[in-house]
Amino acid sequence: MFEVKLNLPRNAVFCRTVGKVEPDEARDYVASYKKALDQLAPGFAVISDMRNTQPAATETRKIMEEMVSYGAERGIGCGVRILSDEMNSQIGSMQLDRVSRELGYKVYVVTSYDEAKQVLGWT
Repeated sequence: MFEVKLNLPRNAVFCRTVGKVEPDEARDYVASYKKALDQLAPGFAVISDMRNTQPAATETRKIMEEMVSYGAERGIGCGVRILSDEMNSQIGSMQLDRVSRELGYKVYVVTSYDEAKQVLGWT
């Protein structure tokens, strides 16, 4: 399951995944994400809640990497991933970390939405 919420006043998008995202669902997720980013100005923030995400299969991971690349292409200002202490959550994030590093942007890792807001200066 996935969710993409646009926050125009904050120039941000909030994304959440739950469980194991299969390739067809990943394609829909990426399309929703891109549609949201197209409405934001460069310097936008992305908050990704991956606390309840299972590690992705290779095909799904490759599709999800499009999200990271598209964010960089559109001018991401800050990325924040909300993770749990669960190993599955950590693995899901690590699968995307390499692409973020290659594209030259830092992703902050936190454990709650409140921490994400602090990182973004929204408190």
